[in-house]
Amino acid sequence: MIDTHFTAVPADKSKHIVEALAPVAMNPDARYFLGRGGFDPAKLAEETRFGLSVSQLLDKGAISSLAGGKSSDSEYKPGDTIGVLNYGFVEYMEAMGDDDAIADAARTSYTGGKRTRSNEGLLRYLLRHQHTTPFEMGEFKFRVYIPIFVYRQMFRHRTASQLEPEIADCITNDTAFQSFSVQNEMSGRYVEMPNHYFLPELASIQKQSTDNKQGRNEGTFSPAEQKALRDKFQREVGTMRQWYEASLKDDVAKELSRVNLPLSQYTLLIWKIDLKNLMHFIALRAHGHAQYEVREYARALLAFVRTRFPVTASAFEDYMISGDRFSRGEIEALRTVLTEQQREKVYQHFAEQVKNSRERAEFAAKLGITVKE
Repeated sequence: MIDTHFTAVPADKSKHIVEALAPVAMNPDARYFLGRGGFDPAKLAEETRFGLSVSQLLDKGAISSLAGGKSSDSEYKPGDTIGVLNYGFVEYMEAMGDDDAIADAARTSYTGGKRTRSNEGLLRYLLRHQHTTPFEMGEFKFRVYIPIFVYRQMFRHRTASQLEPEIADCITNDTAFQSFSVQNEMSGRYVEMPNHYFLPELASIQKQSTDNKQGRNEGTFSPAEQKALRDKFQREVGTMRQWYEASLKDDVAKELSRVNLPLSQYTLLIWKIDLKNLMHFIALRAHGHAQYEVREYARALLAFVRTRFPVTASAFEDYMISGDRFSRGEIEALRTVLTEQQREKVYQHFAEQVKNSRERAEFAAKLGITVKE
């Protein structure tokens, strides 16, 4: 089970959200990014997409709209934002569909829409057997503030549609906004890049794993060594930022000034993705083998999935996150080593926990036993 409860974001860490949006907001061509209704940049202090004004964001001791201390995932709603890492966030902008809509779409294939079983049973069956097309009926749109090196792991999932404000190529026509097939990596050609850079948490500064080419070993540096290394991270980033700002001051073109900025630079994007592919992303990027920093974004996204699609999310966690699959050889080994009596005992333990008769029957078939309900 992945924990997706988040603590409040204090006011002194909320300012970066306003700063991240400000370059886009001050560009009049960005009205399509922040909202089709448009806005007066002079009123930025009174208008944000978070339902709070900039001044309110900075004045509140804890930001209620930033997923502060949610007691349950069901409380998240469009406009809520979860803080991730040192400066990042995921904003739940909007969604389409719900559990019922997915079930109704699935029924169209075989009953013409007539309801023959509970939605929960149907949704669990669909995910259990990887009949995933109906889940493409659900969609999310997020605003994400993310370090470039983490974004590259998100961008790798080509089945999503991504539209970045470059902080922005700044969208200048409806067609570009509506297509959502445009994939523009954040560009500093138009605006000054935000002064926000990823710094690792002290506990996550570890040596290269000796048995995993892409992982870390836990507990391999002392606290003093971790602090010294993070200070070095910060000094190096500071040097590159100073060079960038000096270059801009010397009137060097933005598109050239930006080239030495590090992968720890934060970028801002809008991410539109259907539920099926979002679950695929989360299953891969919330996995323990994924890099810690991208796992944190996956956790935030899962919290929003639980909000909008609770039944689907429960099945997703049971089968795709916490579940596993066996190969033919593994199944044969289990059936050979375990006696029929032992397998029946395993089945009884499972049957006491699972109320769905079809799911119980499928498990019995996997064990190679015959049971009578």
